Amino acid sequence: MAHPLGARFDIAHGVANALLLPVVMEFNLPAAKGKYAEISKAMGVDVSAMGADEAAAAAVKAVKDLSVSLGIPQTLREIGIPDTALPQLAKDAFADVCTGGNPRKITEADTYIDRATTGTNDNRAAFQQMLKDCENAAWKVVLVYAIDRFGRNSVEVALNKQRLKTNGKVLISATQRTSDNLDGTKNLDGILLENVYIGIAEYYSAELSQKILRGLRESRRKGQFCGGKIPYGYYVTDKKVQVDEEKAEVVRFIFRQYAAGVYVPKIICKLNEKGLLHNGKPFLPNAIYGILRNERYLGITRIRDEVYDNIYPQIVDADLYEKVKRKLIKNKIGSRSVKEVYLLRNKVKCGYCGNIISAECGTARNGETIRYYKCLGRKKHHNGCNKHPVRKEALEELVLDSVIEAMQDEKTMNVALWRMLERRGAAEPLVYSSTRHGAKSIFS
Repeated sequence: MAHPLGARFDIAHGVANALLLPVVMEFNLPAAKGKYAEISKAMGVDVSAMGADEAAAAAVKAVKDLSVSLGIPQTLREIGIPDTALPQLAKDAFADVCTGGNPRKITEADTYIDRATTGTNDNRAAFQQMLKDCENAAWKVVLVYAIDRFGRNSVEVALNKQRLKTNGKVLISATQRTSDNLDGTKNLDGILLENVYIGIAEYYSAELSQKILRGLRESRRKGQFCGGKIPYGYYVTDKKVQVDEEKAEVVRFIFRQYAAGVYVPKIICKLNEKGLLHNGKPFLPNAIYGILRNERYLGITRIRDEVYDNIYPQIVDADLYEKVKRKLIKNKIGSRSVKEVYLLRNKVKCGYCGNIISAECGTARNGETIRYYKCLGRKKHHNGCNKHPVRKEALEELVLDSVIEAMQDEKTMNVALWRMLERRGAAEPLVYSSTRHGAKSIFS
């Protein structure tokens, strides 16, 4: 490792060796216990009452203490080596010609890297892969630059360390004392220090999060823009959101058209005729619906449990916005079909996954239009639902027949009629018919 440190970062060879010596000695301890015991004696350690393992470990401690007393840097970070350089340094060290003469056999380790990912939870792709691999991997040590690279949540760190231990693996830090040595023995002072390191890391993350959130909250209360995507019709100047009047008029046009009952595809056609673009491209349905649902055009911003009315200037008046909102709710989940009536649209849920059943249509090879119902969980959310599409006619036939059968039962119909009366506010009983026409009226 001293060679690549000098080659890539111009670190003096003596400094590199002095820094690495205690760490390398600890790694080689299982393969050189006898020689280490002799080193202990040479350094003035009384090993007469010690066993072989304790005498060998004393040599590592003596060298570490000497290194500290001489003021030698103890971590790579102290000599300006970023943690992002560690994978390449390890690769260079493994390929170094001197590696073959090491007392303990060195194997090329697997590298698990989660860049720009928080350590406050273990929901990290490479980290989870490492935990999975530890069950069958040949490697025995998980080496991290510092303990906070393994995690900053004390509970998760404890659980994941236990998982490593169960599979015969040891967690070691390149820069901090840990509770376990490379040979699996306990490092007594490391037991205390490791928990201190984890506590400090968790405290730092929580404190930093609070400070950031507090700062953002104060900035928003002052009406300042704190980042994020700017909605169409606005721009930012000196941390203040301003209205782009030309685009704002487009936003009002979209709201007025939708409120008047114009369908979204028709609105898009009108916008295209005027040569208007959304972020440099023609308007798409998702862009239109995104504008119609965006409460910021009303001048309101909701973040967590707080509401701000001083960040975004209002573009659409409240009456128009509420009218559009009601229409959006009414039209949700494709409640209309221009050419075909789907009796069960928005009224049926999947018995497999609980998602809503949506209406679909397709064209067969012979040109015939086929209509059916399909689970949204399978179609849109890709949740693995096994419910296959059902032909429209078959499902509606089944439901209608079941409703007609239920309508033959006087008790059932009395309950249904009274509930209909309650909903309609009627004062007199309704006349009903146990026919398909009567059953269809229930769905319409």
